[in-house]
Amino acid sequence: MTDKIALITGGSGGLGRSSAVYLAEKGVGVVLTYLSRSSVSKFPAA
Repeated sequence: MTDKIALITGGSGGLGRSSAVYLAEKGVGVVLTYLSRSSVSKFPAA
């Protein structure tokens, strides 16, 4: 799976992290995004 790039949201833990590790082990380039709890508190729900 070389020459592939995966964008994984929620990559800091759980299923996102597991997916990122798995894909990286297979040779896929991985880009992670996540929101920290302190970031979430800065953007309250509307």
